[in-house]
Amino acid sequence: MKTTKDSQDLVVIEHKPGLFEYVLSIASIFLIYTFFEILLLTPVDKKNLLGAAFGCIFIISALALFYEQIEFKFNPISRQLSWKRNRFYKKTEGMLFFHNITNVVIQTYSKKNSSLSRVVLKTD
Repeated sequence: MKTTKDSQDLVVIEHKPGLFEYVLSIASIFLIYTFFEILLLTPVDKKNLLGAAFGCIFIISALALFYEQIEFKFNPISRQLSWKRNRFYKKTEGMLFFHNITNVVIQTYSKKNSSLSRVVLKTD
């Protein structure tokens, strides 16, 4: 998670899967290249490229299942939290007022070079 804006009137925390965009762009370039190669090659040579193209489509589809982008906006002036969760085909969002939050729990797990954090907001 990364804080993208931190001011007196708004704090924005986002989580974007960075690796997904790189893999998607490389796979898209490969699919475009494969499409033009299939148009130019003889029918015998097309079999290998079709297998590679279907493998690339499978990888993109598998990654799409795990894609998730999350954004939290904390507004201390209006005392509310708005959130958005974007998955590949589904978007959800909501708003929560600070006075509805009864407890906040921060859970952290860390290994040698990485750490994971989770914030749980309990409401009334």
